[in-house]
Amino acid sequence: MPLAHILQHYKAAMAVAHRPNVTQLHYTDISRDLAGTFATLASELGITHDPALMAQLVQAATFDNMKTHAARFVPSGGKGFMKSDAAFFHSGTSGKWRGQLTDAELAAYDAGMDAALGPDDRAWLEYGSGGTAQG
Repeated sequence: MPLAHILQHYKAAMAVAHRPNVTQLHYTDISRDLAGTFATLASELGITHDPALMAQLVQAATFDNMKTHAARFVPSGGKGFMKSDAAFFHSGTSGKWRGQLTDAELAAYDAGMDAALGPDDRAWLEYGSGGTAQG
């Protein structure tokens, strides 16, 4: 997907971020604290569950569980649409581009990001609420 499409999607989401029925989630933040993400969403939605049920829900939403049960969670899962449903859940990590791009490609990316976003938006888009690379 071209960078321009990602930036357009981000800007469209930011345009409605102030609405009470919109919650922004970043994959890095969810990965870092899945249980905390569940607690935040439950609170925002006014939902309460027994702690044991919440623990089950969090476990069901883990990357490893979704990969193990890929046919259930992948779009068109179990229908042969993909060569491997489990491969849809590649690694569950961010930043796999590191070491893959040339200096010229990185410079073009940096220029495009700097032209399109301020530092705070760029930090959130690239790294989540922490705003910096997490190793």
